[in-house]
Amino acid sequence: DLPPDTSYEQALTLTSASTHSLALQVLHPLGTPIENAEVVLDDGSTVTTTLTGPCGIAYTPNLSDSTYSATVYAPGLASTTVDIPVSGATAHVETLSFW
Repeated sequence: DLPPDTSYEQALTLTSASTHSLALQVLHPLGTPIENAEVVLDDGSTVTTTLTGPCGIAYTPNLSDSTYSATVYAPGLASTTVDIPVSGATAHVETLSFW
């Protein structure tokens, strides 16, 4: 709930439909979303880098039907790499850990 006389700004990003995409949410070890975490996707032939938004989500459209090695970096936390199979609209949540 929003207290009286306050405002809240939210951004909405619209993209065209794509056959294969990945929405990867990056969480802090305490469970909160991490904004501006760097997500690097690599399928062996293409490398794509995306930053997470305010909700901790990095959305990457127009991917191939493939398995991607996803490496996530956020200041002050240990980076992590995980393999994610992408087919259709794929969603994945990754929780980082402390050093």
